[in-house]
Amino acid sequence: YAPFIYNSSLSCYLRCAVEHFVFTLLYDALIFINAVVLSLKNSPTYLEDMFLVLFNIEIALKVYTYGPRKFASTAWNCYDCLVIWSATIFSLAVDLEGFHDSKDEELSAVFLDMVLTLRVLRLLKLLLSIPQLRLIVSTLMQIVPSMGSYALLLFLFYYSYAIVGMELFAGKILNGTVNCGNDALNKTDFVTEGYCILSFNNIPVQFRGPVDPDLS
Repeated sequence: YAPFIYNSSLSCYLRCAVEHFVFTLLYDALIFINAVVLSLKNSPTYLEDMFLVLFNIEIALKVYTYGPRKFASTAWNCYDCLVIWSATIFSLAVDLEGFHDSKDEELSAVFLDMVLTLRVLRLLKLLLSIPQLRLIVSTLMQIVPSMGSYALLLFLFYYSYAIVGMELFAGKILNGTVNCGNDALNKTDFVTEGYCILSFNNIPVQFRGPVDPDLS
């Protein structure tokens, strides 16, 4: 919109600085430092505001350097805008309006936690910038579909044996009865440790695991 400004020597220096790898490394370091600050229990509020300002400056410089269309074509840039602008708007709303009601304070705390969690996810951007880690992530993404097939195969295998167990041993162990309903288990660890629920009577119930016999 203003080519005489965009093509000026000062603008060229600025755009070259943004495109330089040092600029990327600098903001990668800021993302990491921000994640460390977020992990602190009572981090100063001014630090959060400072990081928000720096990250907004990063977005503004990238939009100026690459143009809005090219900037928005990258998914990570859109994610950064969503997270940073959400945190910025919320912080401004808190500073300008304030929360006087306890319910409002609780809602604000929940929303702030959500925003901070999203900001921590920016570490993924930092990790994916390392070639070795990017290779590991891409390999895992390729393995996930085959892992689903493997999990399905295991489920069918165990489910088949569970059905056979129900046909052979259903009614042999009864939860909530003396000695699990079977005198052969009298004074055994199976009874004293609360394993009576682990029977072949009902497959879904078995996922609950053992329970304390004093609580059943």
